[in-house]
Amino acid sequence: MAATLRPRRAPSAKAMGAGRWIVTVKYGLFAAALALTVVVVVWPEFASDTVGVTLPRVSFGSDEFQLRMDDARYEGADNKNRPYVITAKSALQDTDDQWLVNLNDLKADITMEDGTWIYISAAHGRYHHRRQNLDLRQGINLYIDNGYQLSTQAATVDMATGRVIGTTAVQGHGPAGEVRANGFEAIDFGRIIRLLGDVHMIIRPRGEG
Repeated sequence: MAATLRPRRAPSAKAMGAGRWIVTVKYGLFAAALALTVVVVVWPEFASDTVGVTLPRVSFGSDEFQLRMDDARYEGADNKNRPYVITAKSALQDTDDQWLVNLNDLKADITMEDGTWIYISAAHGRYHHRRQNLDLRQGINLYIDNGYQLSTQAATVDMATGRVIGTTAVQGHGPAGEVRANGFEAIDFGRIIRLLGDVHMIIRPRGEG
């Protein structure tokens, strides 16, 4: 008989550590000024819990520079003005698209209108600021406040609309039983979940346990 997994709540903003910026550039003062411009213009949404301003650290010997932040934290809202927070152990700006950020050990916490929450974690991800699109890879877990959990290895999240698409094998469990399938689609951050392809379910009778 499967036991119900109680979802782990996302860490609070106060628990996040201080961030630091690392910028690798080639040419002295010009590169430092350019890096500061990127900090102000390109990544205004990302922040850390550090009070005050931490200037980028500049090193030399590379033909390109990348902006990096440790313990990164991003706050936004979806199309229904519901707040969400994305945190990551590290965030590295993509060299080809200034709006794209590569994330490691990331977590996304969404608060619904009624106060319930949805919590997503993954080993790796890519977040596009303008599109509000989160592309997740490896060790993905979707926790819903009602006690359900889904696990998979590849998924995309539209943070604006709340649509989540899982493109690899998925398994999950919760108060009603256990499921597995070839993929899934979650609407409104998991209010409705559709299992896709080769679906297997174990239904627990109501009131059991």
